[in-house]
Amino acid sequence: GDASDRPLAAFDSDTFSARIGGPIIKDKFFFFLSGEMNRRSEPTGGAADGSGVNNYNNPAEAARFRNILISKYGYDPGGLSDYNGDTDSDLVVGKLDFNFNESHNATLRHNFVDAGRDVTPARTSSVYGFETAGYTITSKTNSTVFQLNSVFGSSSFNVGRVGYQTVRDSRAVPVAFPSVYICNNPNSFCTGNNTYKLLAGTERSSGANGLDQDILEVTDDFTLIKGNHTITLGTHNEFFKFSNIFIQDITGTYFFRSVDAFEAGVADRYQVKFASGSDPRRPTEFAAQQWGLYAGDQWRVNDSLTLNIGLRMDVPRLTDKPTYNPAIDTAFGIDTTEVPGSQIMLSPRLGFNWAPSKSGKDQVRGGVGVFTGRTPYVWISNAYGGTGIERIDLSASNVPFNPDPFNPPINFPPGTSAVSADTIDPDFKFPMILRTTLAYDRELAYGIRATVEGMFTKTLQDVFYTNINKVETGKTFWGGPFYSNLNSGFSNVTYLTNTSRGEQQNISATLDKRFPFGLYVSGSYAYMKAKAAFEATSSVAYSNWQFQT
Repeated sequence: GDASDRPLAAFDSDTFSARIGGPIIKDKFFFFLSGEMNRRSEPTGGAADGSGVNNYNNPAEAARFRNILISKYGYDPGGLSDYNGDTDSDLVVGKLDFNFNESHNATLRHNFVDAGRDVTPARTSSVYGFETAGYTITSKTNSTVFQLNSVFGSSSFNVGRVGYQTVRDSRAVPVAFPSVYICNNPNSFCTGNNTYKLLAGTERSSGANGLDQDILEVTDDFTLIKGNHTITLGTHNEFFKFSNIFIQDITGTYFFRSVDAFEAGVADRYQVKFASGSDPRRPTEFAAQQWGLYAGDQWRVNDSLTLNIGLRMDVPRLTDKPTYNPAIDTAFGIDTTEVPGSQIMLSPRLGFNWAPSKSGKDQVRGGVGVFTGRTPYVWISNAYGGTGIERIDLSASNVPFNPDPFNPPINFPPGTSAVSADTIDPDFKFPMILRTTLAYDRELAYGIRATVEGMFTKTLQDVFYTNINKVETGKTFWGGPFYSNLNSGFSNVTYLTNTSRGEQQNISATLDKRFPFGLYVSGSYAYMKAKAAFEATSSVAYSNWQFQT
């Protein structure tokens, strides 16, 4: 029938919350406790039987694929209809406040979050992922912070914080079965968008995927007001412990050029990964530290000009070394134990606010500075777990399908399989940018406010991935590269290094007016031009190289 005649799929969203607070000791000691529970269920919108919003264009093919899985291997991947994915979360916040005296008070706060979100497989008119090819992201976080606020006389104060956080992230899968891709002919390696049409089995990146983080943070900010200067001296230090299990293809991933090829039982391409030793799911563990010092001065030069001057120093440090792989050293001259050493990252900054007319109706503001973010340890972790020693990565062609997810094929005739590894430049520098802004704000007639602002950002150092075992041997008809292996004993050997290429220009103009009866009107124009040598959008080293733009 017509799409407008189909019944709407079920959608539910519920939120429950409660809170309580009050004094334990009057004017001295207080407590606060709140809780919230969220439950949300919504349809994927995709189906292969015509019941969805996005309906797969070959339902007979999807049904045949499903029937082969059921009749030949005893595995039901799920139906052809739409289904619901859930997003749930439970949150608890507890807080204690204690006033020692007028100059000193302390806060102890604890946050707890337990959340889960179903990630459903792709379903479009040209792609159909069965229900059991999805996964659930689960996350449980406990965060405790103790803060002490102190005032020393009329011109100085201090804020000190110690925090401890545990984060337990993992992926839960509904089934243990090899990942099976039916590719768009003639593509035999098809994990990217629009490169496959049917998908079933354990989601290839979720069969062994979890990250445990223990984070200790120590921060202290001391502020001194002296004349026209407000001076801040501070330190922020983080100490990390990571236990990361991320082993793609742990149940075996098979790529077939068609449903006919799958029924015949021989995959065009196959890949499997597992941890070495007695435990194929052994996590990678390492520790890191980041030390930080900073100083700033807000200087009110006169009634119309204020300067903000600052300098920050960060020192990231890796305290463990990866395992040595002599084969990588022999083939590529890379010592896998070498990781970036401690490096001093200086970030000077200067900002200003200037009121040229001193009327309060206009100001010029701007600044220039160097900025860094939190160190991307997820990219660093690949060098610990991907040496080719802790984790074995194998790929081969023309492999018979084995439905046992716990005993995927790992033995192949000599020359038919290859090892993959992730490596890092020992001189790798953590990301850093230079940014400058300039803006003018002006109050016009009739209460209209105008703003014109420009910003320029230049990459100083950013991540860049290469694959040192690949050499370009040709081009596809659309201009994409063909690669072959430089060393036949290896498949992919990624190399994390740096690039300084990249910049961004932003210009914006805004007019707004607020009326006394509550109406607010705003109009704006924005222009952006950006150039990037690399966009690292994945936590997986190979994916960052494979899908680079």
